[in-house]
Amino acid sequence: MKILSNKAQTWKMEFIFAAFVFVIVIAIFFTTINDFSRDNKTLEYIYFEGQSISEVLISEGSPADWDENNVIRPGILREGRHIDNEKMELLYSLSENNHSFLRGAFGVNSYFAVYIKDSDDEIIKFGNNKGVVPPAIAELNEEGIDFNMETQHMAKVKRIVLYEGNPAQMVILTWL
Repeated sequence: MKILSNKAQTWKMEFIFAAFVFVIVIAIFFTTINDFSRDNKTLEYIYFEGQSISEVLISEGSPADWDENNVIRPGILREGRHIDNEKMELLYSLSENNHSFLRGAFGVNSYFAVYIKDSDDEIIKFGNNKGVVPPAIAELNEEGIDFNMETQHMAKVKRIVLYEGNPAQMVILTWL
């Protein structure tokens, strides 16, 4: 009479369970690595868009004497990297009336905000406005920007410009 052992069946179940757990751990690992890589690409993308916006802004624009009716590229400087107050006010007006038009003029898909800080780190007002922000999405206050929406990725680009003969900092925020 032959006696059968249950040891092999137990070992087989333990092996299957261990293999299952191993596959789950590997799947979680690769999902996490993939998400991390995707987040880095998104941050690089919106930072690049912020750089693109700053390149356009630190020019005179196209045409050089642009207004709301003929703007192609909305630069805010006049000769010598000096901020032109009138162009900054026009940029604000364009943003209030049609922020998506400005996104197209800058060639970007991200939302963006632009403001200028003086050497005392205070936001400079242009007329009644402190900067360019997309209406209904964000508001500019004394400390910076308050968002009316959830933002996962944001990039900040800073450029040194001249405002009334003094160094100032142009800040461009981009986000998705």
